[in-house]
This record gives sequence, C-alpha cells and structure tokens, in this order.
Amino acid sequence: MIYELRHYQQQAVNKIMDSIAHHPHSNPLCVVPCGAGKSLIIATLVSKLIDKQILVCTPRKKLLQQNATYIADHGVCSSAFGDDTGHEHNVILGTYQTLINRDIKAPDIIIVDECHLVPEDDSAYAALLAQYPDAIVIGLTATPFRGRKQIFEGSKARWRKVYEIDILTLIEQGYLVGVHSVPGFGDDSEYSTLNDDADLEARSASAIHQAIRINTSDQRNAILVFARDISHAVMLTQFLTDAGEAAFIVHSKQPEIEQEQAFRLFSNPHGRRWLVNVGMLTTGVDLPFVDAIVLMRHISSIALYIQIVGRGMRVHPNKRDCLLSDFADNVNRHGCIDDLVFDQIKLSGAGNGAKPCPNCRAFNPLVAKTCSRCGEAFSFKLHLNDLASHAPVLSRDIRVSKVISVNVAKTDNVYLHSIATESGDNVTLVQRSVKTIGTGTKISYERIKDEHFKLLRLIS
Repeated sequence: MIYELRHYQQQAVNKIMDSIAHHPHSNPLCVVPCGAGKSLIIATLVSKLIDKQILVCTPRKKLLQQNATYIADHGVCSSAFGDDTGHEHNVILGTYQTLINRDIKAPDIIIVDECHLVPEDDSAYAALLAQYPDAIVIGLTATPFRGRKQIFEGSKARWRKVYEIDILTLIEQGYLVGVHSVPGFGDDSEYSTLNDDADLEARSASAIHQAIRINTSDQRNAILVFARDISHAVMLTQFLTDAGEAAFIVHSKQPEIEQEQAFRLFSNPHGRRWLVNVGMLTTGVDLPFVDAIVLMRHISSIALYIQIVGRGMRVHPNKRDCLLSDFADNVNRHGCIDDLVFDQIKLSGAGNGAKPCPNCRAFNPLVAKTCSRCGEAFSFKLHLNDLASHAPVLSRDIRVSKVISVNVAKTDNVYLHSIATESGDNVTLVQRSVKTIGTGTKISYERIKDEHFKLLRLIS
C-alpha cells in the first residue's frame, strides 16, 4: 500500500533506508513530534521492506490498532484483535507484552513504535529484542528520553539517531498547531502549593473552577484533563458535572465498553465537553479536535510531559491552537516542550531518576510504590496550585529585550505597567504595587496572545 507522504515523512523513510543499506549493524532512530504521522512512516517502511520478515512492536493496543489500519496483509499477535500469527505472514504486529510469550517466525526487521519505552536493562521489552540478535531494529518516537537522559547517547545506547525534525518547524509549516498558556483569574498571592493530601478536595475544586473560567473565556470546546489517580479523576468529573459541564471519564478499571462510550460522547462536536483520564490518553490516542489540556497532576517524566502536551497539537479545521492550563508546575519544572530542562539537582548517591526511602534511605526507582529494601510505602502527594501557570510552553513565545519606557496607571486597586521595549513590543505587568523598572533594564517576557506580552522577569 502506497501513501502520499509529507516531505519530512519521506525524508525520515529515506534516512532509515539509507541506514539499513550502509549501517546494517546499527539500529536507526527516527524522532518526529507527536501528531506528525509516525504510522504513515511505519507503513511506508513496511512496504519498502516487504521482502523481509518484519515485526512491528507497539506498547499499547490502541497504537497497534492505529498502525494496523495502514498496513495491508499482516498478521496480528493480540488477544484483543485476534491471534493470526501463521508463518505465511511476513508482517506481524503486536504489543511487546504479548509477543514475548509467543512463537513467531524470527524477523529480519523489528520496527519499535514509541521506542523510548525500551530500557537498557533486563526488562521484558529488552528481552524480546534480545531473542532476535540478528534483526535490524528501527525505532520511532517523539520523545527520545528515559528519565532525563537521551536514549541515543552514552556507551550503552541502543539507538543511532538518523533523522529528527523539531516541533517549531512543523508548527511553522502548518503540520502542527501551537500551544500556549494563559494566567488564571486572581492575584498571584493565591498561587501556592498543596503539601497536604487532606486539602486535595478543596484545592481541586478551586483549580477545576479556574479551569472552567479559563476555557470558557478562551472559547475552548474539547478539553482533556489529566488527573493523579482514579479517585481524583472521579472527584474532578463530579466537580465539572456539578458546574453544569458535559464531563466524561476514562480509566483502566472501567470495562472497555464504558471507555468506548466516553470516547464517543467526547467526540460529539457540539458544545464544550471534558474528558478526565488517568494515564489513558498519553500515547496512541488520535483526538485531533482537542483544543485544550488541563494538567491536574505532577509529571516527573520529560517524555510523558511532551506526550501529554502533544495530545492537543494535531491539526483540525475547528481549532486554531491548543490552550494548556497547568495547575501542577510541570511547565516550570521541565521547560518549554521544544527547549527542555535536562539538568536537575541530583540526590547524593542517587542515580538518574532515583528517590530515597524515608525509612532506610535506600534508593529506589521514581515509580516505586514500596521500598525494595525495607518495604516502606512511599507517599504520593499531589502538588496542586490554585491558579494555572502562565509559563510559556513554546520557546518562540519567550523574548528578551531592553526597556525604553514604562508607563504606570492605577485601576481597580492594581497598577498596570505598560512597558515599551527596543524590539518594538508592548509588555504588560499587573501588580498590587508599583514595580521599579528602569529604562535600559533587560527583561524577558512571553507572548500571551497575538501581539500581547506579559513580563516574566528582570534580567539585569
């Protein structure tokens, strides 16, 4: 099956095919942003390598189903979609969880979608690949990171990056939409952090009503909400319903028929609707009409952060861009999605992505629920803010320039600072007191909307 590819998709295919021809003992890595069409790249690679035995490996059933729609004459190794792995098929698709336990014909080529999920250690995923040492492994991902380390760097790196195209380029070329944040309604003094789970209900109620105001004001229609856990998701859904909003929920404990019904109702194009989820909408979900995302959970993984924001960046005729409302400081923690913050304060004696047990001080993986040494249970506290962060999500929305003039006007007990810069931008700052900003001061500021800018900080 032949598809008409966008220019960057064709470039990616060419680079991978060139790597297979000239570097057969290395594993080529292709990095393209969320929503850029990896499924078409995979389908085209399969068509070009059709004389080989090919295994297409995905981490989730949704991704398997998505890839399968583009690949003709294939076998499927999945109990959900029917096992059809007879040796007459030279293309087999499956999730790694299923494939590890199945007897299939040894592949010449393995294509791994979301390959950042393959760890370097002795995991089930790595064990699957180790079963076929002679196969060329092709990796595709939007997020080439594990923890805060890039998967193609270091002496143990499995991958050799052969192609990458960045987010801003695809936004500028119209293949993705931009994403931005707006400040919440209220005084900055309300922007505080939750440290006690006992206050979770009150703080969540405050945050969700802020989210309603923000998305109503900005005329958003299809809003994804990411919650901490199932009980938190149920709580947020109830708050939305009580406020008269059309709200639906999906989580892993629901029957599949309930999940599908929630997706179907959310996909209705009429009116504003919300879909609250717990880890169900991070990869392999194609909802291009989503025009707003609300983060009500802490995201420790850079890869997960980008995958979540990417849910709103697909192009759709009924949206102009995506609005991000972050109530858990994720953007401040990780940086702009196209200019990430990789450096972090490391715990003494800890490896990358480890946390100490509060009881015996042994280091454990960040995702551990109990200590591997003493069995102590880890406490998972949600750090939630009253107001959504207005930190910029894309680096293009941050500018640096010198101040040439400042005018201050008082209105409604606040001071409006109108700042003119050497770059010709007009920057605003609203505070309850007058802030001294001298001419010649270098400032950084972010684009809020169109040609409206908000001060971030004084530099010098």
